[in-house]
Amino acid sequence: LVSAPLQAASAQETPWRVTAQQGAVRVVQPGQAPTLAALNESLRAGSVVTTGADSRATLENGLQRIVMSANSRM
Repeated sequence: LVSAPLQAASAQETPWRVTAQQGAVRVVQPGQAPTLAALNESLRAGSVVTTGADSRATLENGLQRIVMSANSRM
């Protein structure tokens, strides 16, 4: 289990996006209630992504890719 909010290095950096998902993937954008992740959803700095049991998510920002397995939080 990993827990770290997503952060942008600079204002010019491409935002992180949910590029693939399977199962229950939830997103909490800063100051908002949790929602189910939407494909290609843009993630603001401070967003938290959580995967449920038997779930997976892939996050990308154009330069990097994060593949989240089941029961993860980032």
